[in-house]
Amino acid sequence: MGIFVSAAAADALAEGFYRFKSPRSSRYVQEANSKLSLPSSAASITKGNLAEIWEVRKATDDAYVIICTATGGMVLPQAKTETDHATSTTQAGLFYIKKSGTKYVISSSADFSGNTCWHENSRNMVVVWNSTESNSLWTATKVTGDDLAAAEAAKPAYDKAVTKAISDVSRLSLIDAGGLFRFKSRYGHYATENASTHKMTAVAKAANDLKQIWIIDKTSGGYIIRNANSGRYLPTEAGADAAWVTVEGATTQYIKTSAYSAEYFTISWKDDFSGTNCMHENKSANVVKWYANDSKNANQYSDWSIEPVDEADTEVTEEAVRDHMAKSMGIATTLTTGAYRLVPAAYPTRALTEDTSAKDVITASANDSYSQVWNLIVSDDGKKVVMQNIISGNYVRNNATTSARFKTVATNSGCEFTIGRSDSRWESLFNFRGSNQGFHCAESDAYAVVGWTETAPASQWLIYPVTVDEEALEKSRAEIEQAADLQKNAATYNTKLQKYFEDYACSTIRAEYATMTADDLRAAMTADGIPSVLQEMAVRVLTDTWNSTAKKNGYEKSFRINDYQIYSDRGVWKDITGVGPFAILTNPTGIQGKSGDFVYIFVNESPKTDATLQAQLAYDTNYTVAASLNLKKGLNVWQLPSDGEVFIGYFCTNSKKMLADFPKIKIHIEGATSNGYWDLSRG
Repeated sequence: MGIFVSAAAADALAEGFYRFKSPRSSRYVQEANSKLSLPSSAASITKGNLAEIWEVRKATDDAYVIICTATGGMVLPQAKTETDHATSTTQAGLFYIKKSGTKYVISSSADFSGNTCWHENSRNMVVVWNSTESNSLWTATKVTGDDLAAAEAAKPAYDKAVTKAISDVSRLSLIDAGGLFRFKSRYGHYATENASTHKMTAVAKAANDLKQIWIIDKTSGGYIIRNANSGRYLPTEAGADAAWVTVEGATTQYIKTSAYSAEYFTISWKDDFSGTNCMHENKSANVVKWYANDSKNANQYSDWSIEPVDEADTEVTEEAVRDHMAKSMGIATTLTTGAYRLVPAAYPTRALTEDTSAKDVITASANDSYSQVWNLIVSDDGKKVVMQNIISGNYVRNNATTSARFKTVATNSGCEFTIGRSDSRWESLFNFRGSNQGFHCAESDAYAVVGWTETAPASQWLIYPVTVDEEALEKSRAEIEQAADLQKNAATYNTKLQKYFEDYACSTIRAEYATMTADDLRAAMTADGIPSVLQEMAVRVLTDTWNSTAKKNGYEKSFRINDYQIYSDRGVWKDITGVGPFAILTNPTGIQGKSGDFVYIFVNESPKTDATLQAQLAYDTNYTVAASLNLKKGLNVWQLPSDGEVFIGYFCTNSKKMLADFPKIKIHIEGATSNGYWDLSRG
């Protein structure tokens, strides 16, 4: 009678000592400075070099730990592409290894999905990439002879540390599988979220209490932890000795075995568990931030048991939690024709909206405006849907190709999408497929909606029903229509405004109107067919009223109306010098806007030849430009696609010209909020 061996078992890599050869450079992986590299010296085997000999040891039935025999350094998973794989002598990482032809794929993901696989990059370092890339296929050669003897002789020096690390990571594997858990402190209390204040305290265990049950999901970079009652997430900051307050957007947390006891875990929003950034129960039974329990700080109340829900929680199942989450979050579990807000599940602080100027379908910071509300017209059988923006009336065209943006059109021809369900363990999710591709929120394209596979995480959508206030909707529509009219007929309104203003920046009222009252000026402009938004701008200039607070009035005017200077284009100089690009020199305005805000920009003159002039919307300290608008003389209308600060990008594109050859340009900005900025040169 023969012994049957499964194909999976036959293809599995046996435990033992190996060299790993890259398909890209045909070099052997070595550990150097706690990183995995493939130096030119590794083009051939170096006998007795333990830095290129790796022990492959089973940690679970399916997962391995990979150890450098020279140092006992265990390879750690890496979350980001182009970041080098590193090793640790105290912490183990789990890897999965499968055969592909005569070679092997090594991944930190059990299903080998995404960018999780060992890969040699152009720097000859081991990073992560996908399993279909040829440079992710490795030759594993078993070590024999003197090299095997040397590796076995080296093993006792690191074996104890590896055994402990495997025990720790095996305990973490239960958590890595995700699910419903409680956090129990050394006081015996359980971390609980207050349903109204969302503050976290530690209290006695209560069966079936979702407020003290936490959903843990493993990601490539850490863990996402949220409360099963509210759906809110652990924070990434808190005041000193102040109770943590859960937050609405997803955050990344990190979990490791406590340095003092294998029974407990340390939880932190820092991946190195440093400083006062770890979860801790204080004497007042509040969950606060504090130091980890380690050799530097004896803080036993930063230790937590992570306990799965148990038999006492008779009402707590994954299905029950998903249904509860849908109700508490207010998301739809079925679709019928009606008004909805669509939120990408991968980016829950954003919502579907329309860039009316470019007719692009995008996402922006979620807000309460009707510009982010869509009529979903669902077919009788519930399988098809047409999306119509409730403000503009435009429909989403369904024909975007791979990585191309979806567009809006005025009629609903070619606008039908197929509805798909993609429920996660905890949320009711939908996806939509057009005639070519799925409906995908692309982080790589400023979070616009592009064609991509409908199974991708960023192609899944949370759908929130919206109750429409018809009066408020009509007001929003009127604002949109007025802005569209101003944009379409800007040249006409520029001519009309020149009757009342001395300049195209609309900064100075002509003498014949300067003595009018505000009401008389409005009446005159109404007779000339000038819309109300332009009338109110003129009244502010006439009365010199920019802020209701007298002290702030002059400051706001100086930010609303200013002369902007030109700067060199850093890209031009990078091409000339071969270095850089260096930091951007540009013009802050002090104007801050929210997604959906209309900004009206009056420019005194168009830029000269060899110069460009743009309004730019930046949203962080790195001056990341989310959107821009080319400016021309006179009125420019801009609906902001996201939150951010408005800058004026005025650049010289000809390196042979002097900046002094270009005049300052006066610009007047209406709309959004004057936030100001500090400028030493302005005093």
